Amino acid sequence: MIQKIVNFLNELYIWARSGFNLSNLFYERLSICEKCPEYNEPKMKCTVCGCNMLYKAKMKTSKCPLNKW
Repeated sequence: MIQKIVNFLNELYIWARSGFNLSNLFYERLSICEKCPEYNEPKMKCTVCGCNMLYKAKMKTSKCPLNKW
């Protein structure tokens, strides 16, 4: 659990350093996540990194831990 929080905070830090740039690929990224077996749809979270994908997919600097996007 702690590692998942650290992962998300790291993503936020990188995103903040970029000037909070938003990705125009949000819907494409979310579509890829929804097809992934590691995606927990009711919670909208990735079970690998623990991030909420509604937020992570918007961050231009974020990356999928499985390199799917």
